[in-house]
Amino acid sequence: MTGLFGLATHAAGTLDPRDGMDIISLVQGKCPARTEIIGYYGEPGTSRFKIMVRDQRWKYIFMANGGREQLFDLDQDADELTDMATLASETAALLRQRAISACQTSGVSAALDGDRLRIFPFQEFPRKRIYQFDRWSGVTGFPRRPKDAVFLRRGSSQ
Repeated sequence: MTGLFGLATHAAGTLDPRDGMDIISLVQGKCPARTEIIGYYGEPGTSRFKIMVRDQRWKYIFMANGGREQLFDLDQDADELTDMATLASETAALLRQRAISACQTSGVSAALDGDRLRIFPFQEFPRKRIYQFDRWSGVTGFPRRPKDAVFLRRGSSQ
């Protein structure tokens, strides 16, 4: 999704990739593929803020609500079922620093508390069921067992 703005502006004749990349040039072989992506969710400086840093192997997630972190080894765990933040703490620290650097820009700096990511006391948010099905693929309801959702998502019949 981050590349859509660059795609539209390139097609219009004035490239402005913003936080994305120039997909047309990538397809034409005129620029290298991205090796890292950073995504935000929620308003910086609030307990709902989250930031994700993904490189070719790892995916790091920081949640301001409670200062929780997750780290997934996508080479070994493509379904992101095993949190490696404690076991691979050096990798988590490196990607946390990338998240901090990404927040040192206008509009996102409220996510920082000095040179650290801002942490809010943990607060449980109201739980709401999200109804998001994929009728085209035959997914019309919730699975009986949570692990079945992984197989549905990956298209397996198991």
